[in-house]
Amino acid sequence: NGTLLFQAKGKVLFVWNINVEKLVSALAGARNPDMFTQIFQQYPAIESAQVHFAPSWMRTVPRNPARIKIVTST
Repeated sequence: NGTLLFQAKGKVLFVWNINVEKLVSALAGARNPDMFTQIFQQYPAIESAQVHFAPSWMRTVPRNPARIKIVTST
């Protein structure tokens, strides 16, 4: 009837895709870095996040999304 049923045993790794372009746009639109936590909470696939500014003395959010770099790890 078009149904396939099988059993599997072992370790499973679930991977979620994140819409990086949407995330970068949201970060670029943030008025200040304090808003990042709220933005990250909108993405359940983000378990943790670290924000680094370069140069280190800079504390403003780039308005140009091309200047924001997202690095992911598993």
